[in-house]
Amino acid sequence: MQPTLAQPSKMYLQHMKKLQLSELYNTTRPSRLFQITPVTNWSSLFKVLTLPIGHAIITPKQYFRASNELIVLALVLCWTITLVFYPEQAINHPARAYTGHFNPCMGWDFPPSSYVAVLLCGYDVSLAWRYAELEGIRTKLLDTDGRTTLAERFATVSALMHGVASLLWLLLWSIGPTDNRWVTHTIIFVAAVSLRYICALGNYLECRFGGLRARELVKTHHTAFIAAYGFVTLILLPTPYFYNFAIYMYDGRVGVDPPLPPVIIQSTDIIWMVCLVLSSRFAIPEPPILVTRKIVDFGSKIVLDVEEDEESSFTRASETIKLVEVVV
Repeated sequence: MQPTLAQPSKMYLQHMKKLQLSELYNTTRPSRLFQITPVTNWSSLFKVLTLPIGHAIITPKQYFRASNELIVLALVLCWTITLVFYPEQAINHPARAYTGHFNPCMGWDFPPSSYVAVLLCGYDVSLAWRYAELEGIRTKLLDTDGRTTLAERFATVSALMHGVASLLWLLLWSIGPTDNRWVTHTIIFVAAVSLRYICALGNYLECRFGGLRARELVKTHHTAFIAAYGFVTLILLPTPYFYNFAIYMYDGRVGVDPPLPPVIIQSTDIIWMVCLVLSSRFAIPEPPILVTRKIVDFGSKIVLDVEEDEESSFTRASETIKLVEVVV
């Protein structure tokens, strides 16, 4: 006997008061109703590495958090290796001539710490692009009117830019440590962290100008944090760096002779790292995605409701799925 499918409520269709979660329809198993509540895991990195294979409820932002956690983990491991075995690499780092302080990256610029950094940051590329993919999928699933708003487009593009940032990040070990081009190295660093912030901004704007339910989840502290995070990342962090580079080269200085007191630029680095860590805590809750995977044998027949995509020549197999009401 075929199980009865749960029907979407009128409140959802009119006001987006309740979220709808898509579950693959399986005729051999009964329907199940899931109660979904926002949960903060002690480690998003551990969470994404241990997701179930068959059925998983995935929050795209878990991958963004996991990306941040991986960078912090890489910094801790690399600085530990450098300070224990090769402390002179950080103390006599060539870039300190311009700034005089200890930049977070100075602990992983040279071998053997750089080997660990490249391996871990290489995996960060996978996390970043998986996040971009899932964000794009969720945006389409939540699109009930068939029209993509400017905020939704910006969120989709900014998520892709986060993936681009993860690729740019890998250039930090090719430019600077190998050829002493520390200005270019810093430009790449600033570009990467700026794109990471723009990704967070896109996510905020999608919620702020989204449906009624999404707007209700945006609180004052979310707005305050995204504004502060932007000021720190786009203005407070890069300005002392480029000022030091410009004055140092214009004056023809040599040795460790930074134009600004090192404590200033050291403070901006610390403030930025605090913002990076808090970006997950101040993220706006969003509905997860239910993902089901199963093997389809060659020659087997499956039933799909296929609808034409008006915007392209492709077709979307939008389901053997049913809508199940859940509460966040």
